[in-house]
Amino acid sequence: MSDKNQKAGLAIAIGILFILGLAGKKTETEPEDDPEPGPEPTPGPSGPGGIAPVPTPTGPNPPLDEIVTPDLPGKNGWPEPGKFYAVRGSDNQSMLRIASRSLFNGAYQAAKQIGGLSDLDAESFAESFRSNATRQANFVNDIQCESWNDAIYSTYGFGNKAQKSPSGRAMRLLPQHAPNLQRLKNGQAPQRRQNYGQKTDQANNKKRSGSGSTHELLYIPGIDLDVLWNQNRVEVGGGTWPDGTSKANPPKWILDLGVKDLTGSIPKGYILRGCPGRPQVKVRVS
Repeated sequence: MSDKNQKAGLAIAIGILFILGLAGKKTETEPEDDPEPGPEPTPGPSGPGGIAPVPTPTGPNPPLDEIVTPDLPGKNGWPEPGKFYAVRGSDNQSMLRIASRSLFNGAYQAAKQIGGLSDLDAESFAESFRSNATRQANFVNDIQCESWNDAIYSTYGFGNKAQKSPSGRAMRLLPQHAPNLQRLKNGQAPQRRQNYGQKTDQANNKKRSGSGSTHELLYIPGIDLDVLWNQNRVEVGGGTWPDGTSKANPPKWILDLGVKDLTGSIPKGYILRGCPGRPQVKVRVS
């Protein structure tokens, strides 16, 4: 091979090696194997990372089913403070029985939750607490004087089996009322079908009736369990509803429904109901 050809072959070999060397290096524009992470995604309208926030509960709060004493046999169906109680035929003409059984449940809860007693000891305490006749009579008035109850069921025209409350009215416990539990379940205002009567009814021995066929749905006022246990007495209240109002009366969503009067006998408007000296709230009657 001539010198000229040898030089040409050497130049080609050097050129090939140079090209191969460049191929092994990364250029400035070649991406890295592990690129730096990009910026965090901007939170969307549904919340950080696109996770939807927990929805706000809608509807009645608390739900009606949670604040109605279940219709069960025995003590499981006894009225409870801070809940509604649908009066049954066996309770007819006996507000004292309703008050007594409500006091039992309140005392039992206090003995368990505050006193830490066993089931057996709590039941013994509750039986003793509710047996006081004066306490029963006072709690009858607490029930009758509750503003919502008074707006729907009380009357001046009651008989000698009823207990006159400080308002001068009472509840007769007769199946002459609207099916107000079902109406509340339907989101409808409860109805008054019991004639309100007049202040002169007792002097004239005048008894008032209602136009319905269902017993009362009574709200049993809440009881302060701490006071009951530590002071051995009843103080109406017993905490607050989720809206912050007292359990001395039903929750606001029920009060806001108002009352529909079908008798034309009760003072109308958004006014205080119940008895002076006891927890009163305004209930609208239309």
